[in-house]
Parts: sequence; structure tokens; C-alpha cells
Amino acid sequence: MPYAYFTEAGQLLVIASAQADYPDRTIIEVGVPDNTLPNAIYLDLATMTVEQRQPFDLTVSYNAISGLPAGTSLIVGDSIHVVEDGTAEFDADTAETIYVNLSHPHYLDQYVAVPTGPEAP
Repeated sequence: MPYAYFTEAGQLLVIASAQADYPDRTIIEVGVPDNTLPNAIYLDLATMTVEQRQPFDLTVSYNAISGLPAGTSLIVGDSIHVVEDGTAEFDADTAETIYVNLSHPHYLDQYVAVPTGPEAP
């Protein structure tokens, strides 16, 4: 049986084909079924069960992304921002489309295209 190893925050570190002896006692070990996809799971800390990561349920609009779970990381170019209130807003002087990488331990990573530009008068 393979074993999944998670951080104390529930994020997957590795799936191993046999048990490993981690010196860091905060690492959580859980047995998982054969052929478990590493990028598709996380550890629910409330129940200590392995769960499937789900797609984001968000809304992309002009200068904004809403419906983001708290703790979502947004990567735009070289900048990383963490959303805590469910919405990311963008400012731009010219009309363009920016590409944002969304990442959260409970959701499948996703790229979104956000139309941006100056606010209409």
C-alpha cells in the first residue's frame, strides 16, 4: 500500500510506495489506494481523511476575480499575493489581459485570463 505524507497544514509532500521514517514528527502519514494522483489530493485536517481536490468555483470579471477561498495564492508575473477576503482586484492604466495562476491546497491549480484596464468614467 502506498503512503501519502502531508505537512501539518494538510499539503501533500510526497506519495511513497513504502513507509518512510521522517525525522520531522509534524509530518502526517496516511495510507492511500494504489494509483492515487499526487496533484489531486489533500488532507482534511478536521477529519484526517484524504480528499480529492476540486475545481475552483469562481467568477472572472473586468479587473476582478471573485469566489476565491481564503488562503488562495495568486501568482501574476513575479508577484505572489494571498487572498483572504474572497476577491482579487486589479488596477491597470491600459486595456490588457493578465494571466493569473491560482493555487490552494484544497483546489486544483488553475490559470485564468482576467481582462483589465482603466475604470470607465
